[in-house]
Amino acid sequence: MPATPKDKKTPTKPDTKQNNTKNATPSGAKGIQKQQKQQKSKDLKEEAEKLFKYANNDNTTTTEEEETTSSDTKNMIQVHLYNLYAELRVPQIKQALSSFSISHIEKDAFNKAIVYFTNESDAQEFLKLRTVPIEKTKAIIFHHPLKQYKDSLLITNLGSDMTKKELEPYLNEIAKKYSCKLVSYDIIPTMSTNEESTTSSAFSATAYATFSKELADDVLEYNKTLIQGKKAGFRYVNESDLRVQYNQVHKTVTDEILIEYAQEAGKVEYVVQAKDDQGMNKPQFIVGYTSIASVRNAMDYDGADIYGKPVRISYLRGSEKKKK
Repeated sequence: MPATPKDKKTPTKPDTKQNNTKNATPSGAKGIQKQQKQQKSKDLKEEAEKLFKYANNDNTTTTEEEETTSSDTKNMIQVHLYNLYAELRVPQIKQALSSFSISHIEKDAFNKAIVYFTNESDAQEFLKLRTVPIEKTKAIIFHHPLKQYKDSLLITNLGSDMTKKELEPYLNEIAKKYSCKLVSYDIIPTMSTNEESTTSSAFSATAYATFSKELADDVLEYNKTLIQGKKAGFRYVNESDLRVQYNQVHKTVTDEILIEYAQEAGKVEYVVQAKDDQGMNKPQFIVGYTSIASVRNAMDYDGADIYGKPVRISYLRGSEKKKK
């Protein structure tokens, strides 16, 4: 049965040597605090190194050849993998991608990895797959740097009560400046998640705008424009922005079943089920659309009934292309 949009309703541990506070001088207190901060920083660094080694452990040591390879990574084609899991090891990823000409792989402690290709044509063929099965998961494939859509802008850090009407003058100004038409624009409703900070943006809104042609890069000078007292972020939409997450999905729902519902909002490029640290299925699916307008449409289905259970849909706002 087709899903239908839900109706909208409008201690720091004390130093035992410093037990006489009357004799403690201000400079002594600052010295203790500095030592504590340095120790905390050291502990955090060691923990991060452990996590990195844990994720990349392949029971081998670094050889001279591997060191040489690492120094040449700038000349290689990089591809990003998302939707991995903590217990997945680099050798397992290499095995799954053994048919491709890969130099090496770097994986973080959680769900992402960078694959270094030595052959450009191999990398391009790999990118066309969009998803690839690896052990217990299906990884999402992204370009590096992330592919951008220069006819569409993502506007972030807007006031939570921002409306289309209030945003429209800024977008019309852009359209006029670049002699094009404003094709579509809207506020992307409900809470969105920013992968860069892994925190939810409950008190700020995100919007998109698509124009009739690609814009010149100086459009990014609009970044930090003051809109209703807040510095709004302006950047191009990239491929990691075209995703939503379906949450609280019934346990019997599969990728194939969910895609039938998801495509009601627009053309779907892929559907993958999210995994926990051990690679087991979670009641969540990540859906990748081909346009930001389809992402906006999908948000209207928040609360829709799928297999007798209402699903919650959240927007996965992706990572911004970093300047080198």
